[in-house]
Amino acid sequence: MKLLKRSIICPICGVKKGKGGHPKCSKIMQQKSAEEKENKKKTAKRQATKRWAGKNPEKIRKKDIKYRAALTEDKKILIRLSHKKWRLSNKEYVRTAHARRRALKQGNGGVLSRGIVKVLLEKQKGFCIVCKKKLNDKYHLDHIVPLAKGGQNSDDNVQLLCPPCNLSKGAKDPIEFMQSKGFLL
Repeated sequence: MKLLKRSIICPICGVKKGKGGHPKCSKIMQQKSAEEKENKKKTAKRQATKRWAGKNPEKIRKKDIKYRAALTEDKKILIRLSHKKWRLSNKEYVRTAHARRRALKQGNGGVLSRGIVKVLLEKQKGFCIVCKKKLNDKYHLDHIVPLAKGGQNSDDNVQLLCPPCNLSKGAKDPIEFMQSKGFLL
């Protein structure tokens, strides 16, 4: 009876190989494990730095003051411009961060998930809930039950409104607001 040789398929390149393996794939595996070790080192260093910063806030504050005092006006302008550019390219993140900050100040808890604006745009099909106008890029992230009235900063308590509707709503109760618009009796 003849025994069949079993060939193994390489998980990296997908080629059948015998017992010896591929020298090319072994190098790739070594590189990957070296990268993983490096990433673990970086993560450990980041965590150690965070722990140190948590224990030494005064030293961090002094270092920041010293750094800012040494900045030239040109450098300050460049930093402001790069921050502005980042905010413009990350509008959704800036909106949710603003809502999170307001909720923290109010002491209302809750966290908005990343990508909530995209989800809301899809659910609302790109239209304002109140006036049914197309939102495009001009919309406000509105809390259905306002933060000022104890509403939470959570995914189920936000909606997208056009600026005029959101500004007219303000901190009104949602039922009261919709009644004033003639939608509810």
